Amino acid sequence: MPDFSNLTSHLFLWHLTPRAKADRIAVEGFLPKGLARQNHVSRAIWFESSGFSFTERVSDTNQRDFYDAFLVALPVALLDDSWNGQVADEFTAFQALPPEIILARIPANRAVDRNELLAVLTEALGGDLIDQLAALCTRDDVPWSQRTSPAASLMYLDRSRYEETNLSALAIRDSFPTLSLPESVTLAQSATNIDFRFYHYFLRQYYFTYGERHVARAILTAAARRIGTDRVVSLCCDRSTDPGHNLVSRFLAELLPHFPKRDLVFALIELRAVRPYHESEDCTKRLENWILEQPESIELAPWFIEHAYDLFHARVCDTAIDLATTILGKNDADPFDTLRELGRSPFPDVRRGVARALGVLREKRGLPYLEQCLDTDWKAMREEAVKALGRLESDRARQLVMDAT
Repeated sequence: MPDFSNLTSHLFLWHLTPRAKADRIAVEGFLPKGLARQNHVSRAIWFESSGFSFTERVSDTNQRDFYDAFLVALPVALLDDSWNGQVADEFTAFQALPPEIILARIPANRAVDRNELLAVLTEALGGDLIDQLAALCTRDDVPWSQRTSPAASLMYLDRSRYEETNLSALAIRDSFPTLSLPESVTLAQSATNIDFRFYHYFLRQYYFTYGERHVARAILTAAARRIGTDRVVSLCCDRSTDPGHNLVSRFLAELLPHFPKRDLVFALIELRAVRPYHESEDCTKRLENWILEQPESIELAPWFIEHAYDLFHARVCDTAIDLATTILGKNDADPFDTLRELGRSPFPDVRRGVARALGVLREKRGLPYLEQCLDTDWKAMREEAVKALGRLESDRARQLVMDAT
């Protein structure tokens, strides 16, 4: 069994493949082959970062008796600049990965649910698998951020052990420096007791939904699922709001004073773009006005233009880009410089976000960039460029739109 204790700053990932390919992978490692999708930098290798989505995929796979699966521990330091730092539940690697990262190879037909997956992994890795994972996750000599991926695996494989080791409390303590560990433990236990669905949503949003782990975002988006976005916005944007008798509202009101301001702004920008979003126009206006007034927003805006299209299932991408661009337009002396720098990104989805942002700003200096965006077979990019060109007051832009349509 591998020594789990040194697997800090590793991504614990799952890969499903036909058995014939699995034989090659076991010897040669994971090799990207073939043409890339148009929104990818190169051919991708697909992994799941949660056991939940992995077992779901196995269950949906026809002829899974002829498939094998791998559990890998991928060192973050091994990833090159084709990785943009986001590890969503559906993780893509764009480089060759060596066979040494493989922890276990298991038959796919024994990975159809949590109990069976744990049983086959225990056979492959030893009976102290859960103990080793728990020991890794509770190491206090390395930052919590280097332990979140094994913590996600432990949460799925053995939820009771996850709770016994207070890993949610460690996440809260790491994000809210003004809280002690005992206070964080109390808050984590309170979240479980007051509303199990709220706690379930929090764990899902923190570990799997988004591309990086962020407690404030997970708490606010989970709370919105239970008490509504309007109530969350009222509590966050007006601290005099009475939380009332609702336990989730009271939990949020108790925790809000400990939110670092930058984290709160980041989480509320994400909340505005969360999918689905069904709030009233008044709530939306109040939320956007609050975000636009915060000095932290200007620092965060480029990130949302850069990463909005990364996780299409988690957020309304166009809303995130439009709001981020509005922030830049209001606060940046020359937002075109920021967009021009983002437009040099090697990641196609970032360049697509820049195309949309240029249209929102009605930035005529972006016309050459948008014209280049039309020269591609990627329909989504051409569509975004045409929309942006249609917002520019320029004869050349109008001609390009006519030619494209």
